[in-house]
Amino acid sequence: MSSFFSKFSEVESMLNERGLFHVDLSLDRMNDAIDLLSIQDKYIPVIQVVGTNGKGSTSSFIASLFQAAGCTVGLYTSPHFISLKERIMIGFPGMDYFQPFDEKNLVDAANRVHDADHALTYFEYMTLMAVLLYRNAGVDIIVLEAGLGGAHDATTAFRRDALVVTPIALDHRAVLGPGLEDIAVDKARAMHAGMEVFSSRQYPKAAEILEKQAREVGISITEALPLPEMYATSVSLLGAHQKKNAGLALTAFRALARRLHISVDDATVRRGLAAAFLPGRLQRVTGSDVHPPLLLDGAHNPHGMQTVLASLSDLSIRPSCLIYTSLSDKDWPAVLRLLMQFLGGVPAFFPTLENERALDGRRLGEIWRGEGHPSLEDRPGFPGNGLPASSLPALFAHPALKALATDDAPVLLVGSLYLLGAVYEAYPTLLRREIP
Repeated sequence: MSSFFSKFSEVESMLNERGLFHVDLSLDRMNDAIDLLSIQDKYIPVIQVVGTNGKGSTSSFIASLFQAAGCTVGLYTSPHFISLKERIMIGFPGMDYFQPFDEKNLVDAANRVHDADHALTYFEYMTLMAVLLYRNAGVDIIVLEAGLGGAHDATTAFRRDALVVTPIALDHRAVLGPGLEDIAVDKARAMHAGMEVFSSRQYPKAAEILEKQAREVGISITEALPLPEMYATSVSLLGAHQKKNAGLALTAFRALARRLHISVDDATVRRGLAAAFLPGRLQRVTGSDVHPPLLLDGAHNPHGMQTVLASLSDLSIRPSCLIYTSLSDKDWPAVLRLLMQFLGGVPAFFPTLENERALDGRRLGEIWRGEGHPSLEDRPGFPGNGLPASSLPALFAHPALKALATDDAPVLLVGSLYLLGAVYEAYPTLLRREIP
């Protein structure tokens, strides 16, 4: 094994240079690297989670359920907010949380992958590192959240025992295709003969495409069962959609646990559903001396925003104010229309992300105010829209914001995952679960 990297910061620098959004639709590099590294010489059950919305939450529910059942579980998710370490987590029996690997193990894995590196993309490199680490740690099961696709996603290169499909909607159209049909076809092509497939309820066209692909490879699809009411209060993540994600996860978990001869009882299910956690999924944060009460969510497409707004209604939460921004290549006009429809009377602020694809927050503010909705920048002394997202700590300390927010009426900070990243960069402890 080479020693190309000596520190994890060097690994992160190398991957950042490759570019997170460089996509090359082929599995050839992954297949070659898997063979060179002998990653699949040892059999470990693998569950792949694909879809548009809810992948991370569903993956976390599945992993937590297996952990509660006494398994050591590898959980691979994206995105990260501060460090790449957040993507590659491991959970041990008896613990109620997942943890990252230490830097030595991460560097060792990166050096192994470097030996087999034939122009791997950012996500391919990370995925190979993750599965190497899980194999070396002797995990009992691996849960892989796909990146943005299915057919050519790096996670699809591995032998998988199960495919779990969350709701399919419009996103990543520049890569996967312009319509729902294109996106569903790409997700469906993650199927292969012999695997078990579990799916949430889909739009009719997406469901038709999934069923067609399943018939072609000779398998059937199990539709997710609703979460039994007896477990509803155990679900740790907020929102009615999380109960649907939990129902999908539980449907897959029960079937796979039977196949793997893992015993399951009600206490195991409750424990697993209660322990699942992902930052930035309707995450409630109590107020402190340095920030107001917050409600954080990374919804950045219309389907995700509809889900967030419906959850606010179900939970009887009326935010005191809104902080929203977007990347320019997202469907931000549709998202902004939804926000104006449901939260138009709430004072809002629109920062600008420090990203080459960022949408100018001043433009969002002009549209919002042009429709007659209140803006925080109208309050005396409050800065104007378009301020960099890195300025959020100063905004949080502003008296105009402190006077508005309460635990019952938190600040809703929603939109780009980069916006949430700015919050976690300033307050890294929020990446951990808040224990009541």
